[in-house]
Parts: sequence; C-alpha cells; structure tokens
Amino acid sequence: MQRQTIVRHLRANRDRILRATDLPESAFGRTYGPGKWSVRQLLAHLADTEFIGLWRFCRAVAEPGATVESFDEPRWASGLGYDSRPTRGAIDLFASSRATLLHYAETLDDARLANACRHPEKGLMTGWDWLALIPAHADHHVGQIEAAAAGTPWQPQLTADSWKYGAGPRPT
Repeated sequence: MQRQTIVRHLRANRDRILRATDLPESAFGRTYGPGKWSVRQLLAHLADTEFIGLWRFCRAVAEPGATVESFDEPRWASGLGYDSRPTRGAIDLFASSRATLLHYAETLDDARLANACRHPEKGLMTGWDWLALIPAHADHHVGQIEAAAAGTPWQPQLTADSWKYGAGPRPT
C-alpha cells in the first residue's frame, strides 16, 4: 500500500470520526440497535483501541520481533465504565493517538515501517499492517456511531480482513 494512500485514509477516517462525534450530549446515549453499545460506549472503545493500536504499531516499528497482547473488549467496556466515560476525554485520546500515528506514517522510513511484531491472533504484523488495520477498525465503528446518532439500524460492511479487528469470521 502506498504511503500517501495510508495517510489519506488515516486523515479521512479521523475527520469522519470527529464529525460523527460532534453531537449534543443527549445523543451519546443512543444505540444503533437493541442491546448494542451506545455512542458513548463506542467512542470509549474507539479511543482505547486507537491508543492500543498506536502502542502495537510502536512495538512493531521500534522493537521488531516483540509480542503484543490481545485484550478482552467486553471486559474493558465493563471494567472501565464505558457507559459513563466522559466523551471529551475519549475524543481527545482518539485525536491525540491518531495525530501521533499520522506523524509516524508521514515521517518514518519504509524499512522501519516494515519491522514487525507478533500478535497472538493476527500473527506477524508490520508497521504497515497496523497503519492499515487501525483506520479499518475505526471505519467499522464510525458507521455504528453514525447510525446510532441518526436513530437508524446499522449493517456491517465486512471485508476479507474484518476478522483482524474482530468484526467477522477468520478465513479458513
């Protein structure tokens, strides 16, 4: 994937998320379906996964061969109180993590971005892989946020790589 394409995707995805979360406080409690996460919970999840994605990217690039951990998303949501997390803090965490990721995507040399770490479910992941996966995961959830804010149902747009961020079955 070309660097400029990745950077454009990272920026466009960031801008879409920031537009989608520019809502009145009353909208953060809406969901896109019964039993689904609210906009507030989705935003908290996006903020945490952006931060974790940045950390995994940094491990791959700065510590080739390192292992990164997976995490239990529902336990984070419950244990960290996603349902009451302040939205401004989540937006700020997302935005600052994405700004740092964009800086690295724009400035690190190709050889460094080819360094890789090992994820227990995804296998070997290069810096390039993380740069593609992070906004793909965010694209998935911003659609949920937009649907919830509009009060409409959401339909997933799955790709062959959706399993890498837990949104679809792993190919056999």
